[in-house]
Amino acid sequence: MSTIRELSLPLSRSLPSLRELVALPATGMGRIVRTAGLWYRRHNERRALAALPDYLLKDIGLSDADVWAESRKWFWQE
Repeated sequence: MSTIRELSLPLSRSLPSLRELVALPATGMGRIVRTAGLWYRRHNERRALAALPDYLLKDIGLSDADVWAESRKWFWQE
């Protein structure tokens, strides 16, 4: 009968870190990680924009309609 140690496979190489994944070429996993990061930033920026009070929106030159239109976009839309 085999023990658990005998059944476990040795790891020939360690898993890549997030930094290594982002450094990959534009194709493959690096592109997926960068795209997911972009989508996450868009989501957070639009949520923060929608939370700004009117006096700050006026200060940066945005109307309520501008904010509404931008905050209603999906995260993948530019």
